[in-house]
Amino acid sequence: MDIQIEINGEPYTGKAYKAGNGIIIHLPGVQAPNAAPFESLFQAMPDGKMSGGFLEVGEWKAMKEPSRQEYPFETQVNFVVGPDSKVWALVCDSLDELPEIGDPLPQASSEEIARRILNEAEEAYGATSMAKERAACSGWPEPKLVPEMLFWIEDEASVQEEIAEEPAYARALRGVANELRALGFEPSPAPWAVSQARQ
Repeated sequence: MDIQIEINGEPYTGKAYKAGNGIIIHLPGVQAPNAAPFESLFQAMPDGKMSGGFLEVGEWKAMKEPSRQEYPFETQVNFVVGPDSKVWALVCDSLDELPEIGDPLPQASSEEIARRILNEAEEAYGATSMAKERAACSGWPEPKLVPEMLFWIEDEASVQEEIAEEPAYARALRGVANELRALGFEPSPAPWAVSQARQ
């Protein structure tokens, strides 16, 4: 919360944070000679909570620059609990480590974003390989377009949800499908339905 105190007759405005059984007062521009280091205000995450993650900043460059499939800035971060009880993460040690914004990158199309999503899903749990294998096993054409991939991914998600043996896998597939739908894609018709319509 915001506070105002007086030191040696001079008013100072700052913030007070709850820390354990006491409070920590931060007064911008005021530093006590024996003040605790700033880092000491933070605590490790409680047991059972995620302790970190991988941070990606900027526009993904895989589609516009195939030779450089990455974000302008990527780093591993550790989470800590701050004196305000919020979760903080150290991104880098100085501003110099962050890249300049530079010229705006070309806006990726829905197709390009969808391909990125599918590529990441393939790397994580073989989503597109699964779609191709299921089509091949049943004698249907290999899925290549995004709507075709979406059909097989949703179909497999429904199968996994029904048998309930790998709920995490089912949720992952459903998440990919939802991302593709959010981009405006709809699943293609079932290949057997197309085959019957042609007869």
